[in-house]
Amino acid sequence: MKKITEAIKNGDLGFATALSSGNDSVKVISSLELGKIYIKKNDFLMAYHKINNAFDIANSSQNSSLLSAVY
Repeated sequence: MKKITEAIKNGDLGFATALSSGNDSVKVISSLELGKIYIKKNDFLMAYHKINNAFDIANSSQNSSLLSAVY
């Protein structure tokens, strides 16, 4: 459980850094990775939130390759 907590902490830091970068690809990938971490933690509500966030970013950028990464 300690490794998952550390992964969430690092994932949140990575996502915060991605938000300041202005790069939609990095934002989508980091949000998806956080979703995967929450799935491993069996926290499906937070996983859904992170994956949905990735979808929203990809959809707003209107980049089909980002959308396909989310699906």
